[in-house]
Formats: sequence, structure tokens, C-alpha cells
Amino acid sequence: MNKKLLLAATFAMCSNFLTAQVLYSENFDNLTIGNVSTDLTGQTPGKGNWYTITSGTTAPANAGDWFQIQNETNKGKVITIQSVPLNIISVSSIQQRNIDVLINNRTTGNNVIKLELDFYTGSLVTNSPILPKIFFGFTDRNDAIYSITKPIGSLSFLADTGELEARHLSSNSSIKIKKLKPNNQPLFLPFNTWVKLAIYLDYPNKKIYYEIPSLNTIYKDDFLELDNDPNYFTKYTPKSIQAFNNVEGAVIATYKFDNIKITALNNVPLNVSEFLNDKFNIFPNPATNIVYITNTDNILIDKILVYDVSGKLVKEEIYTTETDIQLNVESLHSGIYLLKLETKHGTAIKKMIKQ
Repeated sequence: MNKKLLLAATFAMCSNFLTAQVLYSENFDNLTIGNVSTDLTGQTPGKGNWYTITSGTTAPANAGDWFQIQNETNKGKVITIQSVPLNIISVSSIQQRNIDVLINNRTTGNNVIKLELDFYTGSLVTNSPILPKIFFGFTDRNDAIYSITKPIGSLSFLADTGELEARHLSSNSSIKIKKLKPNNQPLFLPFNTWVKLAIYLDYPNKKIYYEIPSLNTIYKDDFLELDNDPNYFTKYTPKSIQAFNNVEGAVIATYKFDNIKITALNNVPLNVSEFLNDKFNIFPNPATNIVYITNTDNILIDKILVYDVSGKLVKEEIYTTETDIQLNVESLHSGIYLLKLETKHGTAIKKMIKQ
């Protein structure tokens, strides 16, 4: 990377740091041990303004015990939600409301909204009569109505396999559910383990990022791409953060959350948005006639754009199903170029020197 680009990247990282604005933060250490709430209808908030909700035909009288503030070794206090016992027909949820009020008071220009949290994956659930999942993330409602609640940007953990899925909006009437396959392989989390997770809602670019730092994994997807309303940020401002428990089985699993934080940023951090760079190799470099572009994750390349150091587009190639590319650069003058590799998972930028 030349000095101008290096300075630009450095400035972008510093700018992001200086304008990051924490809107909400909760580590539960100031809350008392015990049941989160006595109200399971979602009408009255409990400890820390968390609402607890159950719905179904056979929720027992002691269902309030499913939601707890507990001590956790090496973490202090955490909030927990328990899976539903076998043959108990119920869905349970914890919810922090009025997040939209905080977001609407963000600093002007901070239009990337980040949710980060620590998640404890609980025990393996087997022989479940339903597909056991726990969902958590941003939702579009400030009430306890399950039937029409939509995930603006959320994750779901499959309790019988450990697989992680993404759930987010393409439009008001379209919810996208996708397996997280950043390397074209299903993403599994270990059971009974704490994992740090982050979701970035990149409203300016209509992109969403899911980050699992401990696995050095980031997944990028389109977000609200089917909605052309110019006021889409206002239309889809997250109203709450919520965890839905749809896990039923003979094994009782306890899911835990800690260090929940919502931050408003002016852009997605470079280490997240440019994660694809490390996936691609180019050789030889310096090059003379042909540059080989490869990756070990079988990521399909849609387009390659070649720019000179002044930012001028000097070459463009479009592909369909190629993962390994032979790019002819014979016609380029000697100098430094940037290759912009466009894929379904995002964009990678690689530097090339032409001899």
C-alpha cells in the first residue's frame, strides 16, 4: 500500500475510534441475584429494565425460574434463560426495550449500529420434538407480541448441532435466514462455552456483518437490499434487543449473556470490513504478464477492478464461477496497482506491483 493509501487507512481507523459512541452497556454486576422478574407477560420490567415473557399452553407456575441473574465464575453476574422442559409447550424471551430512543440520540453521522455480547452456548439438546434454536439480536418491536416480531439483525444458535445462523431483514416483508459459511463451511460453536459475538448494521451501505472474534471469523451479507424507501434507517431502527428461547428437550440447557453493548459508529472498522483481504493470495508479485489469484476457501470472484495509484480504473474483468483467476496484466504500465476483488461475501483489496 502506498503512503497516501496508508495514511487514508490510518485516518479512517482513528476517525472511527474518535466518533464511536456507546449507547447502552450492561454487565449485570449491579443487579441482585435471583429471578429477573415476577411478571411473565412482558408488561412490567424486572431487574435492569429487562422484560420476561412466556407464551404457550402449558407454561408452569414456576416459569419465572427460567430467567435468572446469576454469579458466573470469572465473569461476575450474568443474565440467563433456560430451555423449556420436554412436553412443555411454551416460548420464552428476555427483552430490553426502547433501544430506538438511544439510537435516535446518536451523534450525527454515526449510522453504523453495533451490538456485541458474550454468549454461553449451553448443553447439547438431543431428541427434541422441535427444531431447537435460541435467537438473539436486534428486533423491530417494543412489546411482547411474538407473532409479528421481526429480527432486524440477529443470530440463532441450533441447540442440537451447535450451528450458527444469521437472521436479518431484506425488506419489511422479507426475512433472510442463512447459514453462516464464511469459508463455505457451516460454522459451529462448541457447547458449554462462552463466545464473544458482534453484529454490525451498516445502514449507509446496506450491509450487515457478523463477527466471531475468537474464531477469527466474519460473515458479510446484504441488508435491506429489497427496500428502496429513502428513509430506511428511520423505518428499520432497532426497537429492542431480545433473546427468544425455542429450545425444548429432556436435557435442560441454560443460555447466558453478559457484557452487552450497543455502539454507534461512523463506519465499519477496517479490520471487519476488509477481512476478506487475508483470504486471497496473488502471485507472482511483482508481476510481468500474468497474475494468479487464488484462495483456499473456494470463494467465487464476481469481478476484478484494477486501479492505479491515482485511483483511476484501468482494467475490469467479470467472472461467473471462478475461484482461481489468471489475470492478464501485460498491457499495464510498470507501477503499483490495487486489485479490487468483488465477491458475494464482500470485497477484498490486494496490492500488485507491475514490472
